[in-house]
Amino acid sequence: MHKAYFTLILFTATSLSAQTTEKWNLQKCVDYALEHNTSIQQNELQGDILANNLNQAKLSRIPTLNGSGNHNYNIGRTIDPFTNTFNNTTIQSNSFSLNSGVLLYGGSQINNRIKQSEVASDANDKSTDVIRNQIALSVATTYLQIIQAEENLKVADAQQL
Repeated sequence: MHKAYFTLILFTATSLSAQTTEKWNLQKCVDYALEHNTSIQQNELQGDILANNLNQAKLSRIPTLNGSGNHNYNIGRTIDPFTNTFNNTTIQSNSFSLNSGVLLYGGSQINNRIKQSEVASDANDKSTDVIRNQIALSVATTYLQIIQAEENLKVADAQQL
């Protein structure tokens, strides 16, 4: 029985020491909200995707070059049609290819795709800034409401005494 009380007291003491209360200021609240907000993280990942799309659009101006090689080695028996006997034969063959391509004219598709990617990237950056500002404003409003509620509680306690 004493072990159970000792264990209960030990767990209670460790849980109480783990719950240290730290007073947060407005800047710390805003920084925490901006760092841990999933909408901002999603927009930042979307920004990375759009940056890759822009890079890919710029690289589409570069000519393409593809090469391949193949080697075949066949061993087998064949029938000689003149003597009607089996012959052991070995056949080797090689093939190589090299292909290149350049877009000479595409109706300004490449330039328009680059401009579209740049505009999409800028729009995503602005959207991320708007989300950051909305979150900071929301946290600041909530922080001020909490401070006002604490002050109202102090005034109510003072009036009751």
